[in-house]
Amino acid sequence: MSLLDLDVYAPSLHAYFEYNPDKWINDLLFENSDLHDIMADMTPALTKYAANGTNKKLGRLLVGFSNPQKEEIYKLEGSIKSPNANIQLLRRFVQLREDLISDYESDYVILDTSPGIRYAKYNNNNNNNSISQAPEESPIELGVIEHQLSSDTFLTDQTRMEMISTIPCYCDIQFKKKEFLTVLQYPDHPFAKQLERLATTGQIKV
Repeated sequence: MSLLDLDVYAPSLHAYFEYNPDKWINDLLFENSDLHDIMADMTPALTKYAANGTNKKLGRLLVGFSNPQKEEIYKLEGSIKSPNANIQLLRRFVQLREDLISDYESDYVILDTSPGIRYAKYNNNNNNNSISQAPEESPIELGVIEHQLSSDTFLTDQTRMEMISTIPCYCDIQFKKKEFLTVLQYPDHPFAKQLERLATTGQIKV
């Protein structure tokens, strides 16, 4: 499985995994590195927690991180606002996904995007085979989601893809002092069960 931090306005996966790579997704998008440089093998983190409570077979976890430096965020946002550059970035996103499937044999490619509505977010989502939206428990975010999903067709209309599932945000997970790999640590939690059901849905495999 490959996981990409495409919350380019507030990247957080580097802090979540406590890992700072030499090369970032930003470098790939601006042609300063290749795919091999930016993908980090985080499988040891899975193995550590698997030994503490689950007998399920684990695969390989590769993660690509976005650069949290404000200069890099401004640079990328400036490119997104430029029509020609935005097209080039979108093409690189598409190629990135294809390379992860062909070169790394990823069964799943997950794009972690920003919450709320952003132009780049829906461009990223158009690069997905399927979409799962996890609304945050804020009045603004819930209001937006309630309005947008009132007919269960908003995301389908925007992305021209069928929405498979939504994953609720649980406060006990969100506000935990140090949440890490909850699904492995608490396999019986409703959040873990929902993700397990989603993972076994044939529609989401690449």
